[in-house]
Amino acid sequence: MKIKKLLVTILMLTVILSVFGAMSVSAEEPVAITTYDEFADAVMSGGSYKLGADIVLHTYIRCEADTVIDFAGHTVSTADDVHAADLVSMNDGVTLTFTDSSTEGFGTLITSYEGDSIFWMTRGNLVIENISVVATRHLGHAPIYVSDNATVTLKNAQVEKIFISSGHIFIEDGVTVNEWLIRGGVFNVDPTGFNGFDPMYEAVKSEGEELWTVQYHTCRSNDGDHDCDVCNAYMHELCVDSDGNHICDVDACKGNASWMCEGYTVWDGFVWD
Repeated sequence: MKIKKLLVTILMLTVILSVFGAMSVSAEEPVAITTYDEFADAVMSGGSYKLGADIVLHTYIRCEADTVIDFAGHTVSTADDVHAADLVSMNDGVTLTFTDSSTEGFGTLITSYEGDSIFWMTRGNLVIENISVVATRHLGHAPIYVSDNATVTLKNAQVEKIFISSGHIFIEDGVTVNEWLIRGGVFNVDPTGFNGFDPMYEAVKSEGEELWTVQYHTCRSNDGDHDCDVCNAYMHELCVDSDGNHICDVDACKGNASWMCEGYTVWDGFVWD
């Protein structure tokens, strides 16, 4: 009799645990999104979401809380008359993650407006994973622009072009960026071999860390003993000789920037006439 009661008790506990377990799993399921309004609310409110249809964005959205959106093989695009730079702005410390769990492996993020970036990142954290980021039309701007205190993390992503002037970019396996425009920033990999890396810049590795900071090459004067401050600051394109070395051409810099150089201590301990 006691054995029967024990078995009944165990069975009831098993049923209760399975019900609560199912409820817990269900509660963690991403919320479905099928309209622009739902997408905008998701980005502003935070949480975990999954696209059930393609979405066309019509106006500015501010990301105010950590948000994860699974594209599930779908496409998010901007309307033809929408400035893509106004797509999403982010608060400090907020992380917006665009990912894709579909068997195809890639969702798509598209802008079609000329001259703007999809993300003009100056703060916050953007994570792009299993997503293809493209611009059908653009006049010099990159789909992703990174500056100031922003951080962008790429995981198994395809991006047409990235422009970075400051901020951080972290790159993991499976990332393809067709073109870079690099004018600064911190990377977790050496960017000097990237397509579009400007030879006027150099990537300096931090001591004890796998981080590379992009900065202007420090040019030297012709005698090799003095820093060429004016060339570095204003006439950097003149700081390369015919052999590609980063040497300041005194005559060229003086000829093109005499208003800065005349009677001015350009190098430490050296004055042009």
